[in-house]
Amino acid sequence: MIYEHTLGFAGNSVKLDCGTPRIKKIVDFLFQFIPPTDEIHPRVIYTLSEDESGEMRVTRGEESIYSGNLDGELAEQLMGDVCHELILDCSGGMMYHAAALAWKGRGVLIPGGIGAGKSTLTTWLVSRGFDYLTDELVYFPQSSSVMHAFPRPLHLKKPSRAVLNELIDYEKISEGVMVSSYSDMVIPTVIKPDNGFSNPPLELILFPRFSQDAEFQFQQLTRAHAGLALMQCLINARNLPDHGFSEAVRLARLVPAYSMVYGSFDQLAGRIETLLS
Repeated sequence: MIYEHTLGFAGNSVKLDCGTPRIKKIVDFLFQFIPPTDEIHPRVIYTLSEDESGEMRVTRGEESIYSGNLDGELAEQLMGDVCHELILDCSGGMMYHAAALAWKGRGVLIPGGIGAGKSTLTTWLVSRGFDYLTDELVYFPQSSSVMHAFPRPLHLKKPSRAVLNELIDYEKISEGVMVSSYSDMVIPTVIKPDNGFSNPPLELILFPRFSQDAEFQFQQLTRAHAGLALMQCLINARNLPDHGFSEAVRLARLVPAYSMVYGSFDQLAGRIETLLS
């Protein structure tokens, strides 16, 4: 029996054909918070199969994406490739490499590149009551300030375990974690069971940077600096008029933006909630 799942985001969709219960379980883990759609024709079809020895294979069209017998490695490769395909031709709005959360219906955008610590900070905020939306992709339709997030599992690099051990009992929540050699993928509802997924209006932009034992620094950015910082995290600029600059400036003018340097989570307690109150 073939299990089919078509998921859409930001005007694009992909289809996944899963050949075995084991593979279906991996796909369900990764994409359980994204409702299936049949309204958008899929740009690509992934075929996920497993042979009698337990060797799994993922192909995108005719191209091989993964071959092996490790669930976590397959999940890592598949999620990265699906995200790439969903943003490849995105042109109806701005797509940011960013985390997103909501606090009492108010949206927080945390843009940043790979290694900026978005996912670790996001996990800590979820443990404090914020609703998790994503730690990877946030889409703003043209002329809108409403956040549309791609709700994948939290993607926590292995070194973050040392920082998050007090928040996450990895043995207790093992059913909600998928491990690869590179990262832990964690279902947000094992941290906040009543997590609500929504499309909130943007109310705050944060550009954080973690530096071990650093003194806390917090500064509101000018609109010009906020716009330039947003441009650095805009990943579909080549598909947009004026490379998305006017839209990035528009967002920077709508809401306050802050840069933040911190050396421990204790330095942040209550600060972000206060900005949103």
